[in-house]
Amino acid sequence: MLFLEDSQLTKIRSTNRCDSPHGISSYFVPISDVWAAKVYEFKCDRDNHFDKQEKAAEYGLGPEVGCKFEFGEGYGKKYCYITEIVEVRPRQRKGCDSYSTEYDACKQAQVEFAQKINPLLDDLVDELQDKIDFEFKDIHNNNVGFKNGKLVCIDFGDES
Repeated sequence: MLFLEDSQLTKIRSTNRCDSPHGISSYFVPISDVWAAKVYEFKCDRDNHFDKQEKAAEYGLGPEVGCKFEFGEGYGKKYCYITEIVEVRPRQRKGCDSYSTEYDACKQAQVEFAQKINPLLDDLVDELQDKIDFEFKDIHNNNVGFKNGKLVCIDFGDES
């Protein structure tokens, strides 16, 4: 991703944390089939996560990263970077609510994802430690995904 189109930046600006997949320090806004923005409240968090993810991507242990950027002013300022979209655990969102007819299928997809990743987690943790000196502590289904069939880390926060 070399540059952001106006429509993509508008989507990032107009999306709030509650409407997006999110973690403790960031939220995730898809802007194409391949790319998304990670949006942060604090520049130091954005830069720290970006640096770790960029190193992980070099070894095939994380999604690729694109440019860093920011928007807004004062307390509303946001700090962002572009990240590659990878296959992640099916979330409990639309279609996965307990009253939905798709609930059972969604829950089954979540179980299948967990069964697929669990045998691979220890190796990913070891590789992240050995290759980029990152101690991945917050290990669970929502913090990993698959890129080209390989398990990768998608959460590079200090809470990890």
